[in-house]
Formats: sequence, C-alpha cells, structure tokens
Amino acid sequence: MAILVDRRRAPASAYTARDRLLERALVVNFVMHGIAMVGMATLLLPMLPGGWSSSDAERCAQVAAHAWRFRLGWLPWQGCAVADLGLAIAMVRTPWIPRLPALFVLVMTIAAVAPDQYAQALWITRGVELSRTDTAAYLAFERHVFPLTAGWGALLYTTAAVGWSWSFARAGTWSRTLTLLSITTWATMFVAALSPLVPEAARPNLAFVAIANAIGFIQLQVWLGLVAEDVLTRARPDEPFGSLARFRYPGSGLFARLIDTVANSRLLRILLERIPLPEMDSDVTDVVYVNYLVPADALAPMVPEGLELQRLGPMNDVALFTFLTFRHGHFGFAFLAFLAFLGRARQRINQLTMVAHALFAKRD
Repeated sequence: MAILVDRRRAPASAYTARDRLLERALVVNFVMHGIAMVGMATLLLPMLPGGWSSSDAERCAQVAAHAWRFRLGWLPWQGCAVADLGLAIAMVRTPWIPRLPALFVLVMTIAAVAPDQYAQALWITRGVELSRTDTAAYLAFERHVFPLTAGWGALLYTTAAVGWSWSFARAGTWSRTLTLLSITTWATMFVAALSPLVPEAARPNLAFVAIANAIGFIQLQVWLGLVAEDVLTRARPDEPFGSLARFRYPGSGLFARLIDTVANSRLLRILLERIPLPEMDSDVTDVVYVNYLVPADALAPMVPEGLELQRLGPMNDVALFTFLTFRHGHFGFAFLAFLAFLGRARQRINQLTMVAHALFAKRD
C-alpha cells in the first residue's frame, strides 16, 4: 500500500450564492421530474386519457374510486411547475448565463404554469366531484381541461425548455451530446404537446400522445442530468488530488467506463450526500506498527507509475517502510453487530511506504 502525501493545498473553488441557487434548482428539477414520472406510471396513468383504462366510463370510475390517489399523482407535477419556475428565476440571476435567453425562459415558464396549474387545480377538485355524480359531465369536463395541461401547458413548457438549451449553449456549459439530445427531446415533446390541440378530425390517438410524452420525459430526465452534471462540474472541476481527483477504474472497456462515469459524477455525489450514513462498527485489536528506514533505491521499483517515492535523510537515500499488523474482527453496520459471532477474527499485515504524486514533487 502507498500513502499519498499532498505537498500543496488545492485552491478553493469560488462559489457565489447565485451559482449555488442554479445548482440546487437543477438538482431539484432532476429529482422532481423523476418522482413525477414514477407517480405518473404508478398512480395517474390508469385515470388519464390514453392510459391503461379500457373505456371512458372505467377511467371516470377510477377517478371516483381513487380520488386521493388521483390527487397524490398530480402532486409531483405541481412540484415540477414550482421547480421549473425556480430554475427560470435562478437562470436570470446567474451572471454567466446570457440575460436574453434567461428572460425568455422565465417568460415562457410563467406562461406555461398558468394554464397547466389552473387545469390541474380544477381536475383534482371539480373533476373529482363530477366523476362521482355524472360520468357524461365528467368526460365533457375532461375534454376541456386535458388540452390546457397536456396541450397548452406542455407546449409552453417545451418552448421554455428550448430556452434552456439556448441559455446553456450560449453560456458554454454545453456538449455535442446535449445538442443532439435537445433536438430529439424537444421535437418529441412538441409532437406530444401539439397533438391534443389539433382539430379532432386530425387528432392522433390519445395512446400515441401518452407514448410520446413518456419518450419525451425520459429524454428530458437524461437532459436534466447531463446539464446538471456540466453545471456542477463547472464549479467543481477535476483536481490532481483530493476529493475532486478523478477516479480511474483499473481496467478498460464498457464496464470500466461505466464505473468511471458513476464514480466521478458530481450529480450523484450531490444526491448521495443527502442520504444519512449508517453507523459502522470495526473491531480492531492487537495493532503493531514497525517502521524501517531502508535504502530508497531498493524500494523505488515497487512504487506505482505516476507516484514518486518520498526520500528521507540528508542524502535523500533512504525511505520509510512500515509493517502494520492487526487482528480484524467484526466490520459492518453497527445495528448488525449481534451477528459478529458468525465471522472470525483474522490477522492482517499491511505494507506501507510514503510517496508523493510526481506532479507535485517536481514543483517543490
């Protein structure tokens, strides 16, 4: 084992309150849209046009019988409206995002929230009441509110999303992947949003609208994740050492690239930091350190590539070599300590030497 000695202190990244606001808005948007899609698939879809119900009457009956499930299913989408508005405000306040596209996003988002949230508010109140008393009246009501949220609201949200691409591309927080994804995502969502608004004779099947929305929102989730990753990395670039040093899996191929992507993701790090860590318990006894000063030239061939042996002494001709011996018993979650008897203590020996990263060693 090699112990890396940092010979320089990494410069602290400069964060402003406006940068943090934008980062949080993107993360909240990513999480909220993910929750909303799960809620749509598990709660709402059987009760919406184009969903799983076999008939209009069955869909109305589902709303009447599961009113609170219907309301709960809409709740994350109301959260998405708040998250979209918060993101638009954060973009206007962020100094490195050009003002014109950011203002365009804000105006389009406000315009989208109005019909969308108006329709949802009516649907979870007046709509639920009608579903319990008059199926025909409910279906007529549904034909009125569905285009407001799935048509006009979605159309204006998608127009605002085009402004997202405009804003981040102009700001330089962009990639070719995001360009291609923006084209397919916004095109899909425009098709889904326009479908309920065309004349009824030319209107596609509502199942087509549902499928287009599903494809569009899956792409949107990927788009939000990639943009959030780029914005977070902008303020947290890779460092040569420390917590922001780039992880490299010891291997090649698709699996190695996947592990590298996950391990180096700033977005995943932000999300996982919010999860409380369970207490760990480690039973270590009989610890013995034995240190030797050995000829540096004998130890140097054992140092991995990219690291440099830390040489000691007035002639820089010796190095520290350590044997660490200990007895390791139970290691795991503290709440599972009662299972410690299933394992047995093992004697372990680690060999350590002191090294420095070659990049820093040359600058001393």
